[in-house]
Amino acid sequence: MRNFLNIASLLLIVSATVLFSCNKNKLPEGVLDEKTMVELLTDMHTADAYFKMTTGSEYDTLIGEINYTYNQIFKQHGTTKENFEKSIDYYSQDPKKYRAMYEKVVLNLNKK
Repeated sequence: MRNFLNIASLLLIVSATVLFSCNKNKLPEGVLDEKTMVELLTDMHTADAYFKMTTGSEYDTLIGEINYTYNQIFKQHGTTKENFEKSIDYYSQDPKKYRAMYEKVVLNLNKK
């Protein structure tokens, strides 16, 4: 009986370890994967740069056009503002991952 309990305990521990390690890399619902976030952030920063270059100090007066452009970018990437914001919140919890993601964004922007 004692061997059975030891084996059952061991199986329970192994099962729990496997279960938790599989879920570790799974993103929460509504959070965009890193590749999509990098592409989306690149497009958003490109749009920001365009508006700042073409409007100068009048940038704040174009908030409606900027929001429209952002919504088009979200649509292009198959997501929503809410999912984008949820993703920013998620990735900002891990500064190393967030920084690595933004390094990719900067590389993309430098290519343009």
